[in-house]
Amino acid sequence: MKDQFCAVVTGQSLIKHDIRDVKNERFIAVTDFLRQGDVVFTNFESTILGKHGGWPTKGKYFGYSRAEVLDALQAIGFNALALANNHAFDLGAGGILSTLEEVEARGLLHAGIG
Repeated sequence: MKDQFCAVVTGQSLIKHDIRDVKNERFIAVTDFLRQGDVVFTNFESTILGKHGGWPTKGKYFGYSRAEVLDALQAIGFNALALANNHAFDLGAGGILSTLEEVEARGLLHAGIG
């Protein structure tokens, strides 16, 4: 076991598309910083539209993402997610199930729904 560890905590990650191809130097500097952490945490401010489908709970489909967004978050350094937020139930129970399955399939630490 290491004597020290580095925890990086960010605010909301309201991401709707794959961000792995962003080449902006400031974004690259942030990802370089994130990758230094042992535990890198963010609030995943979305829900996953996956195999369980979903239904709009606010009169429309408001906040959802595809599963590749989770791959992008991992690629830039995140390994821990908060899942309980105002968008967690945007697709109803199906969105909750899809989000949990996709997060767990990637081995991400998570808390907040389920």
